[in-house]
Amino acid sequence: MALLEIDVLSKSFGGLQAVRDISLAVDDGEIVSLIGPNGAGKTTVFNLVTGYLPPSSGRIRFAGRDIVGLKPHTIAGLGLVRTFQITNVFPALSVFDNIVAAHYLKARVPLWKTWFRDRAVAAREATAHAAAEEVMGFLGLGHRRDMTAENLAYGELRLLELAIGLGAGPRMLLLDEPAAGLNTEESARLVTLLREIAGTRGITILIVEHDMNVVMEVSHRVVVMNFGEKIAEGSPEHVRQHEQVIEAYLGRGFEDEAPATPA
Repeated sequence: MALLEIDVLSKSFGGLQAVRDISLAVDDGEIVSLIGPNGAGKTTVFNLVTGYLPPSSGRIRFAGRDIVGLKPHTIAGLGLVRTFQITNVFPALSVFDNIVAAHYLKARVPLWKTWFRDRAVAAREATAHAAAEEVMGFLGLGHRRDMTAENLAYGELRLLELAIGLGAGPRMLLLDEPAAGLNTEESARLVTLLREIAGTRGITILIVEHDMNVVMEVSHRVVVMNFGEKIAEGSPEHVRQHEQVIEAYLGRGFEDEAPATPA
């Protein structure tokens, strides 16, 4: 059974149909990319899946559970965690405290216990701190531990956003343009990290991305949207040769580039 199932999903804004009858499934451990021109409906799909928008029709299931109508924080608490196109961090907090804050999504305690600490609260806090240290080390942010987020370089800020996602303890990550604004070296590092997140940590990933080098290198499957509809789905090699995708998005010449195979 697929970890995420989207079945005939649609969303209308007045007379505009932003998403029309989209169906797709993402299996455990997969990296799937959702691509298409600006305005194709990709981020709207993310907003529907994560509870930021209600669908006009259709069904969304995560780990076998119907999640339509659930609040975003409830969906995140189930292990379906997203990032955003624009970095979404606490700018005045340190790198460490940003990641610790994300961990508390999974380690909530009653409000009164924040004043009257017991062993259970202390244990949860120690677990959150240890997890934050591990994530910082994994992403290469340990040397920025005590720096405030607002003082990070842009590439490190994108890494912190990924760290916050990991700090929330996801079973599945939805990444909205994680390579946006990165240079070639940073994009290559991102590809390596995403492979490790899926392969070593067992976290399933769904990506919206415009950087086709990243998409083609990291994806097991690619889903293509245009004008709110799915127009193609398959391996990176299949999609780069798909005539409708070439006409709508990739352009001529891209299909002749050597395909990459995800690790």
